[in-house]
Amino acid sequence: MLDELRPMGLYQAALTLEIEPFEVVRLLTLANAVPESNLLICDATLDLIKDVGGIEQWWTDSPDQPDELVRAAIGILLDRGHIGERSARIDNLWRGLPVESQSVLQQAVHQLVQGGFLATMMHLQGVHVTVAPEAVDRLRAVAAGELSLSSLSPLLG
Repeated sequence: MLDELRPMGLYQAALTLEIEPFEVVRLLTLANAVPESNLLICDATLDLIKDVGGIEQWWTDSPDQPDELVRAAIGILLDRGHIGERSARIDNLWRGLPVESQSVLQQAVHQLVQGGFLATMMHLQGVHVTVAPEAVDRLRAVAAGELSLSSLSPLLG
């Protein structure tokens, strides 16, 4: 119980946020919140890192089938309005998922970027992803199950 009240170290903060330790330090620097004497991080600083870094967890549970997972991820991006200029951290797409699901989704996102359906860009928060405006209608149909994933890329089917 008392351990939960103590500040956490860099490694534990990285595990909690599901990012790399270097990313924790980078975001602390971006927020101008690097501790002066040690790298112990309290809950308030952890919340600041999440806010400054745009770190969110979108999944409450994971679909069982890979195609359902990809459809759900596409739907999340569309439902949250991440289209065109409005983007989000790419790792928000898989944060909180089991490792196997993360791998499936990372490969699918790569294929969707290669196909021009999604776009990635560098941002102060890290790598961001967005739905390409010209792909919105097709991706909505895929998310709704009206179009197959293989219609976007043979590697997704």
